[in-house]
Amino acid sequence: MKRIRLLPAHVEIMLAADDIEEARRACHELADAAESYGTEPLRALGAHARGAVELADGEAQAAAIWLRQAIEAWQQVDAPYEAARVGVIMGLACRALGDNDGAVLELQAARTVFQQLGATPDVSRIDTLLVRGRTKPAASLPANCRFSA
Repeated sequence: MKRIRLLPAHVEIMLAADDIEEARRACHELADAAESYGTEPLRALGAHARGAVELADGEAQAAAIWLRQAIEAWQQVDAPYEAARVGVIMGLACRALGDNDGAVLELQAARTVFQQLGATPDVSRIDTLLVRGRTKPAASLPANCRFSA
């Protein structure tokens, strides 16, 4: 159980180090644990990790599917901060799919939650992401990412 608690951080660290294969291995281990224990938070962690790995590997469409599952699972267990963290990645997946409007919706929804929770560093990070997104051309409106609740 101690190892399971470290796996989400391990995935994030490996992605930051650009070691997608190691992140994927940790992600699979987390998915196995989620299957074994069957708890909603573990499922959410597994889907979050899988979505982040898929996005880092250039598979934004697959990432969006996993990230949506993670957001829904975090909402089910009333974990707004975690759902918002996944929402940020969902915004990045939307942007990668060329859906800038969907990206803005996802990022603004996450920003609102962070602001309500007093998570100032997260608000600042989203502000930076939103400013960067304005420099890109507006996309047409594919419904790839517009799943926010």
